[in-house]
Amino acid sequence: MQHFQFAHAIVVAMGNNCPTAEWRSWKGVLEIAKKAVMDELLYTFDDDTNEQLTKLIDDALEGGYNRWRYEV
Repeated sequence: MQHFQFAHAIVVAMGNNCPTAEWRSWKGVLEIAKKAVMDELLYTFDDDTNEQLTKLIDDALEGGYNRWRYEV
């Protein structure tokens, strides 16, 4: 999986599940919204589904949420 594909999938999943006006950081995002984002990403990359991918997704979302929020 290329970095661009992964980053694009995160932007799409965030846009589908997390309206930016509601939260200032990934820590503030409701668990149900986090699960929806994670489920969408895991579905997108179902051939790579494992604990390492889940951790990578969670870390990427936590680290990049504010950047994504301001780019949208």
